[in-house]
Amino acid sequence: MENKVGIEYKPKIQCGSPHKEEGISIGSIGKNPSDQNVEGVNVQNCKMSSTQNGVRIKTWNSTFQIFVSDVTFQDITMDKAQNPIIIDQQYCGGGHDCTGSSHVQVKDVKFVRVQGKSSSQITVNLNCSRIITCVNKGHGP
Repeated sequence: MENKVGIEYKPKIQCGSPHKEEGISIGSIGKNPSDQNVEGVNVQNCKMSSTQNGVRIKTWNSTFQIFVSDVTFQDITMDKAQNPIIIDQQYCGGGHDCTGSSHVQVKDVKFVRVQGKSSSQITVNLNCSRIITCVNKGHGP
């Protein structure tokens, strides 16, 4: 299986209620040894309403040395997203304590014209690994 490269997602769709959808998520990555690098992802022109998450990158708290890179979230509008922007390199599933730190690298992530209203106090949650931290996170014009 080849690496996942050059993914374009330009749906001009609306995500949201009545089922508390997840929003747009890349991952989870790094749970299985067969997981591949993900690069060149471009998500554009999405509207979300009353979602649990807005835009998210989720990697498992694992020792697999793979990466997620060159990701752009552009022209995204959210209304009442509970967790609007999340990068979680430490995911380990629910119901137990996480030990160790992820080796899955997240790098070169851009947020361009990502806007709207959150239903919580925390609008950006960057839970980066202590070993291989998130690199080159930024926002555009």
